[in-house]
Amino acid sequence: MNVTMNADKDFDSIKTHPDCVKRYESIAGKGNVATINCCSALNDQYKAYKENAMLEMVRYLYENRSIGYCTHFCLFALKNGYDPAVYNYFLSLCFSKLYYKDKNLERFNAANAAAKRGSNLKDLQDFLFELSSSDLATLSAWFLNYKAGSGSEDFEFANLMYNVEVKLKDKESAYADFTKKFPNNKYLYLIQKKSK
Repeated sequence: MNVTMNADKDFDSIKTHPDCVKRYESIAGKGNVATINCCSALNDQYKAYKENAMLEMVRYLYENRSIGYCTHFCLFALKNGYDPAVYNYFLSLCFSKLYYKDKNLERFNAANAAAKRGSNLKDLQDFLFELSSSDLATLSAWFLNYKAGSGSEDFEFANLMYNVEVKLKDKESAYADFTKKFPNNKYLYLIQKKSK
């Protein structure tokens, strides 16, 4: 193989450098190396890590009010076989938040995902911009109740936010009731008043 590290030579080894399978075949002198499809078929022992990572990304995006991205990741998770209950609840949370932001004239900032034209994310962003307020409320309720496991902490939090942000129930009393029912809940940091 002709490879050079000298910049003054005419030969460009980067342009002619073969991909890793061909390179291995050439260097090792072996042919027909089996290609490993590592990205589409995960070993079961790594599936839990992948699912935990996806959930943490969704939680982070929701917490930081990146609702367009959060919705996108939730839909991706549902399409790729992740736990549907959790992502349905997060989609309910996203649509509740968009409804609330829309009523406060802040929907654009909440839904904006700085998407590139022609991408799935851009299509989703446009969809989120074009929905009516009543459609946002309907979607929030639909994802909340689709195969709902009422009584779970995740369901109850999504229901709490639906009641506060869509049904406009009193925030302080609703938060207090939720905290009383789930004193050590994982969403506590999202509903507690931030100290200054």
